[in-house]
Amino acid sequence: DELLPAMADLSGALCNAQRSASTLEKIAAQLAVAMPELGWSVCEPLFMPLLLDLEVPKSLIAICWVISPSVGFFLQPFVGALSDKYGRRPFIVVFSTIAVLGLVVTPLIALLSLKAAARPLSILAFGMADVSHDMLVT
Repeated sequence: DELLPAMADLSGALCNAQRSASTLEKIAAQLAVAMPELGWSVCEPLFMPLLLDLEVPKSLIAICWVISPSVGFFLQPFVGALSDKYGRRPFIVVFSTIAVLGLVVTPLIALLSLKAAARPLSILAFGMADVSHDMLVT
């Protein structure tokens, strides 16, 4: 008779532990989504003035904004199928790393003294950050 209440107490404790782990997982998932969004929302308004300071032609700046949806149109179904097969985590790690690299490198490229080299590199870094950001949030 004493065993049943003890098992019920243990079962309740395990359910509470599972609930708290679930809550921690939800918080971690929210932070994982919030951090790229925070980085992108801080850096995105700075990219256009940076590209203009590098004297990137306006036609190429327009291409910067077309790159991400164009690449995403073809890449997202492919990455989605692979992530269904191999799990989400490897793709989150890869695209997060690429996004961080693009967000960090783009402002550093502006420090290059040779603008002819800085222009294509800045467009490439911006494209990396933009495409990776889109892959993370979709």
